Amino acid sequence: MIPEALVLSGCYRFQIRYRPFAALAEKIGVQGYETPAEDDSSAAVLPVRAVAEAVCRHTPWESKCLVRALTAKKMLNRRGYACTLYMGVALGKDGQMEAHAWLRCGSRYVVGGNGDGFAITGIFGDEINQYWLALLLAEIYSFSALFMSMSNSLKNFYPITAVFGVSGYYETTVQDLTCCIITLSLCGCLAAVLLVGLNHSQKGKMHEEKII
Repeated sequence: MIPEALVLSGCYRFQIRYRPFAALAEKIGVQGYETPAEDDSSAAVLPVRAVAEAVCRHTPWESKCLVRALTAKKMLNRRGYACTLYMGVALGKDGQMEAHAWLRCGSRYVVGGNGDGFAITGIFGDEINQYWLALLLAEIYSFSALFMSMSNSLKNFYPITAVFGVSGYYETTVQDLTCCIITLSLCGCLAAVLLVGLNHSQKGKMHEEKII
């Protein structure tokens, strides 16, 4: 894990130094989203925390809190753990504003402490579990579609085959054509429901950001 942490810290230091933060923020996580705090991630957090902290203390480049948080976050993401990265500001002892970043994975704070004394200005959370669920559903759909397309009685319920049937590419009976139309109608309704839900979700997040 040491070479991994070294390379990641160097990459993130370069991006922080030479790229606009907006470009980096898009890859950090979903803005305004916090991962659940009840996940049991202690088995992964402790070694990643130790390695990230140790490596970042001895890099030839500057590796402060944000570099450490991003490095640890990426390492945990690669191991299948969702994290939340926080950014905050506080008034320092000399009267100057101080920025800070810290990372939480499950119920444990990984690097940067718990942000005590800092006003949160940014929250970036992962949705890894949802990505894995989407991947699993896609694989199940692919395998089921393969068998459906090979079956004369079920192929009309496969959306791509249904498109060919409605377009006249395949010779179809009235019954087959009806099944194709029903299949495409259901797909259209499902797509509309998902798009409406996504639109409401995005509007909700924008509203929460305005309130914050």
